[in-house]
Amino acid sequence: HRQLQGIPIYQASGVARKALNVFATYVAMMNQDIQKAIQFHRNPFHFKHVQVLKGGAAIDDCGPCVVMATPSMLQSGLSRDLFEAWCESSANTIIIADFAVQGTLARDILASPTHVMSRQGVKLPLRAKVEAISFSAHADFDQTRQFLEELAPPHVVLVHGEFNEMMRLRTALEREAAQKGWDRTVHTPKTDSSIFIPFTQTHTAAVRGRLAEQPAKAGQTLRGVLVQRGGATDQILHPEDVSTFTKLTVGEWLVDGCATCGRWFHGLGVAGKLALVVRRGGR
Repeated sequence: HRQLQGIPIYQASGVARKALNVFATYVAMMNQDIQKAIQFHRNPFHFKHVQVLKGGAAIDDCGPCVVMATPSMLQSGLSRDLFEAWCESSANTIIIADFAVQGTLARDILASPTHVMSRQGVKLPLRAKVEAISFSAHADFDQTRQFLEELAPPHVVLVHGEFNEMMRLRTALEREAAQKGWDRTVHTPKTDSSIFIPFTQTHTAAVRGRLAEQPAKAGQTLRGVLVQRGGATDQILHPEDVSTFTKLTVGEWLVDGCATCGRWFHGLGVAGKLALVVRRGGR
């Protein structure tokens, strides 16, 4: 736009800079349009009308400009510094381009308050215009539902969202699972809270030797030694078959244990506490 060509545009996000470097590194994974642009020396990740900044000191504050700064919730960092410096002028506009989380400054100014509190506790008049656009990279309900339908997980944990919206999503997911007969449990834990999800794991092992002489029955308890070997099939063996089917050797062990009894035995003529020595042997 000719009227906007003279207005500088600044990008002051460290995360965006790093992301662009990652994109430029993995061009082979991009679509054909991006690859052709790189092939003909047209870098699609270089924006000639956008100046990259590493701090707010380089911004020309003498005229109109556009600054894309982070964090988007205006809680700290460069975006908060610029907001507090520019919010008192009606000539300025703040555009929230992300989902504003409840309890943040970005969410508070969407309610059009007349004043806001600075980080130093100073009451600042809010005369700047506040707008919001939907430019979030998060998945919506349809995308989330399709993703869960393809994976079909038995447990779904919803986090990092507004409580009321998460409860609506939870209700919708549970209703859909009930209608289609899916086994699905949806969790919405609070911050710093824990949830318990039980997992069952199937362990396969080969029964050999004496334990394999009789065919096993369903539900039968099998007693033996489980031998696990890295990269090989696990085995369940009778103790006396261990040396036959493995390189392990069977040896004898003898343990002496000493336990102190806390009672006094005056009747036995023992003047102190009685120490019991237990000796056990086995294979």
